[in-house]
Amino acid sequence: MKKGAIIFVLIVLACSCDKSNVENENNATINRIQKICEMNYDDLLTNFGSECLSVSPFSIVGDKVNESLYELEKLVRTEKIKNEDLRNSIIGIIESKLPREFTKLSDEGYTEIESLCYSFISQSILMDDITTLNFRLSCIEDLILKTKCFNLEAQTRLLVYCSVLKGISNYLYQLSSERKQESWDQCFRRKQQQILDSGFFAKMACVIDWPVCLGVMAADCVLETRS
Repeated sequence: MKKGAIIFVLIVLACSCDKSNVENENNATINRIQKICEMNYDDLLTNFGSECLSVSPFSIVGDKVNESLYELEKLVRTEKIKNEDLRNSIIGIIESKLPREFTKLSDEGYTEIESLCYSFISQSILMDDITTLNFRLSCIEDLILKTKCFNLEAQTRLLVYCSVLKGISNYLYQLSSERKQESWDQCFRRKQQQILDSGFFAKMACVIDWPVCLGVMAADCVLETRS
């Protein structure tokens, strides 16, 4: 009887230690992401400039988003689509360039911790110039790839999200000379603030079905700055 009791206590202690280790890893990862998002460009260079940052396996997503926005821009310029068709057009263009597993992500294991990461990233979009944002996102991608905090589904969602934002920011940079009353990037930042202010489920929907969320934001801003 004593032996059974001892084994039970050891199992409980082992489970408690595992849970504590997971919580410590989660907290450490969140703190590191928050610090990365609070650094200015010089601080990022000092801390990460000499490191060989990991290359995201989802970088192709951002490349295709960039291509899609240029195609949408071309359609707008040539007036081959009407304004009300912009939203469906950008979703269709993006989905034609990427496999479904990249454009319709799993919601498995989506947690408040992951949602907090998106809040930090959205805050960076609001304050960064294009160069700083791209570098900051690369640092975040490197951390996501190296930490054990996130399962495969969460890691995929975060990396795809960062890649999409890179694609959008590169598009903004190339079109920086074409501005009207509100610049394209100002429009996108304004819409990001709305996401930042939204609840848990709204953020989750924007991440999992990102072409419908981020893609439509982009299309709206193309329309608004062209009108």
